[in-house]
Amino acid sequence: MKKKVVLYTVFTVHIVMAFVALRFLPDEVPFHWNWKGEIDQWVPARYLAWMSLLPVVLYFFLGIIVPRIDPKHESWKIHGRAYGIVITVISCMFIPLHWLIAAISLGVPVRMDIVIRLLVGAVFLVSGNYMSKFRHNYFCGIRTPWTLASESVWRKTHRRGAVVFIVMGLLMVVGICIPNRLAGALVSLSGIAGIPYIVIYSWIVYRNEKPAGITQTDETGASGSAEGDKV
Repeated sequence: MKKKVVLYTVFTVHIVMAFVALRFLPDEVPFHWNWKGEIDQWVPARYLAWMSLLPVVLYFFLGIIVPRIDPKHESWKIHGRAYGIVITVISCMFIPLHWLIAAISLGVPVRMDIVIRLLVGAVFLVSGNYMSKFRHNYFCGIRTPWTLASESVWRKTHRRGAVVFIVMGLLMVVGICIPNRLAGALVSLSGIAGIPYIVIYSWIVYRNEKPAGITQTDETGASGSAEGDKV
């Protein structure tokens, strides 16, 4: 409870200060950077102030609403703490991002390309660290047809996915030490290779768990036929 009070206090102070700071910002603030780290889009400063609500909206939806509407209530009792840490990190990521944009608007030199890689890399590292603790559910984790069909496939896929996410996070962080173009290619390649690998891995695990030539539909049909014969 104390941790939530601290978190809610941080959210409140962040929002209040964002609207107070509005009077000190120029009419327009940077909103988007290209792969070279150059600003290529500007928006009215009031947009930045309203964006201060984003961490609260994310946390409220992902951290409060989602666990309550998922039918797998028992799973949330088990992985609630791990999920809460991940959601808190994702929500709070936008707070330093907000104030760095404000600083850039006032002329402070900030390498936003490096900042974004660090923040996103941190999210992947934290997610990978706690991913194996996620239990079978319908809203968080690696949700493929095969992980949703089998709790065993879910567990194995999340253990493997945890490693993939940590590797992707490390590559993003390491990417700050190499040229932008190469770093962008490295991060893109890790995503292009990592995500499909996890999906294919879950399918392979599912196939290996099933007896050759038997599908879930076949099993259901066979069970129904057996019950009909008994009647």
